[in-house]
Amino acid sequence: MSKRSIVGLACAVVLALTATAQAQENATLTLRSGERFKGQLVDLGGIGLTFRYGGTDRQFPPGQVAVIEFQGAPPEYKLTANQLKELRNGQHVIVFRDGHTVIGHFADVGEKHPLRITIQTPSATTNYHSNEIWRIFMAVPPASAQSSTTSTTTAQPTVPGAIVVPATQQWVPTGLTVRRDEVVIFNTTGEIQLSADANDKAQSAGALSQRKAVGSPLPNDFAGALIGRIGSGSPFAIGNQTALPMPASGPLYLGINDDSLGDNSGQFNVVITRSRR
Repeated sequence: MSKRSIVGLACAVVLALTATAQAQENATLTLRSGERFKGQLVDLGGIGLTFRYGGTDRQFPPGQVAVIEFQGAPPEYKLTANQLKELRNGQHVIVFRDGHTVIGHFADVGEKHPLRITIQTPSATTNYHSNEIWRIFMAVPPASAQSSTTSTTTAQPTVPGAIVVPATQQWVPTGLTVRRDEVVIFNTTGEIQLSADANDKAQSAGALSQRKAVGSPLPNDFAGALIGRIGSGSPFAIGNQTALPMPASGPLYLGINDDSLGDNSGQFNVVITRSRR
């Protein structure tokens, strides 16, 4: 091989390595369980959020992620009462370096350094750069990452690959974007308690007593039942149904059919698969 060819090959290798290094962004990932990982944010797709640490890529379902914190972020950020309310309703809070915030849905990652961060709001879909952002809150952070005065949940999946739907959170993003009439399969386990009454319990089909909650998203369905929502659309019943056609196209959320979540406890564990039909 000629000297010129060797030099050319060396340059190509350097460029390839540089491109690989740039296709990620240093960040800290905090899960709702309280676990923290330092590494690089790589992607957000149908399989979840891809985070690289220890030289390997790992996928996290969006419902398990509480906070994405980009390198250089100030050590603390105090969420307001309204921001906490939005997080419990399934929205995301994006905190920018200049101090302003956006309430929306963290929808996609793309490009190289800086990453393109796509945020969806009811009025628009907007692309930002990762070097404009300090933090992306995807759920109420665990107590270790937030003031001890903040009420948080540290629910963890008890079924591999399951999405946790805590009884204390109205809407949980699944990370899946569905199509109208697509059949989605739900396999739900777990039990929740709907009040201080030890007998006031519910499984995915709803309250074991078959009671209803007047102020719940679906007041004519049993309280505590598993429900769904596409984007900001109307809620629909899931319960103990296993195969269900989707009523619209967009990001899928799961929730609890209750009118007061503060006194609830427990969680549902939902494994979602797409039908091949």
